Amino acid sequence: MLNARDNPAECAGDATTLRPGCREACDTMNFDGTRNPLCSPNCLSERVCGDGIRDTSIGEVCDDGNTMSGDVCSTDCLLLGAGCGNGVTDGDVGEECDTGLGVGGNDPIDSATCIDCKVSYCGDGRTNPVAGEVCDPGTPGVDVSDCDVDCTLPQCGDGRVNHAYAPPGGSTTEACDDGNSTAGDGCSVRCQIESSAKAAPG
Repeated sequence: MLNARDNPAECAGDATTLRPGCREACDTMNFDGTRNPLCSPNCLSERVCGDGIRDTSIGEVCDDGNTMSGDVCSTDCLLLGAGCGNGVTDGDVGEECDTGLGVGGNDPIDSATCIDCKVSYCGDGRTNPVAGEVCDPGTPGVDVSDCDVDCTLPQCGDGRVNHAYAPPGGSTTEACDDGNSTAGDGCSVRCQIESSAKAAPG
């Protein structure tokens, strides 16, 4: 029995899909003699994503018989291993971004702006080392006791006042931070306001 996949020349172009010995889903020729652009060269696919036939003539790399999101093939049949990390932002499953850096579509690699297919920013509650974050306060624009507003670790002398952070050796949170650890300059070594420039360290 002839098979359109093995010998398309025997079946294609005769404007029929039911000729004995030919397994076709469509034909490259219409009955009026015009070409049918919606049929693949081997007559096995109607050139639509989701028909269950991988049609390389239209660039398909997979076709799982549907156009659903989040399964083994992307909705446009262009990416095998659909899911976070496949390079396609799939809003149907809650993706906000997709780095395309996944391994097999199942092991997404973070970027400076995207973590687990969610947009990444300082204050989102997720520490992103790729973006240079060493911590995350969980709320944009808010300092917490263990993280500055810019997603760096708080430290007395870093030049940034964090009113939620108590420097080591003290029980009071920062009231000032002049960017150094020098006493007697108006801000103590524990980031407390000094009564005078000659005040003792502390």
